[in-house]
Amino acid sequence: MLPPTTRTVPLPIECRNATNFTESWRLDHSGQNIRPGGEHSYDNYACDVHTKNWFRFSSQAGNRMLNICPPYKSCGTYVPFWSDAAIPDQVGERVEAQFYASTSNNCKSETYNLSVIRCSDEPNDAVYFQHYQPRGNCRGAFCGLN
Repeated sequence: MLPPTTRTVPLPIECRNATNFTESWRLDHSGQNIRPGGEHSYDNYACDVHTKNWFRFSSQAGNRMLNICPPYKSCGTYVPFWSDAAIPDQVGERVEAQFYASTSNNCKSETYNLSVIRCSDEPNDAVYFQHYQPRGNCRGAFCGLN
């Protein structure tokens, strides 16, 4: 009797080339007003929206995007970004979703488009691509979650 064969699904190129978000400040979901600075920062609040690459959460940033509304000035940024979209079920599957900007009085003050691709059978292993590119000052960054 021959052993069962396993089907190997190739890792999508977006998953292989994604930027890893690893910063621990992305896990601050309590509005502690952390200001990590960085490229394109606004008043030393982190900025992600100039990123034009696929990205994923790893290491100290968590293993997925935050899926509940964080308070204003959380996650090392002035306006934290989060999404309640589900990660696709199949490896390589791409879905269009939305992410939100959380301000002082509104969890979904602004809505933007996002693409999500499942990278492996590991829980929460996905990459994200934001379609929104800001004009002027950048005031937002993505929140992570374990």
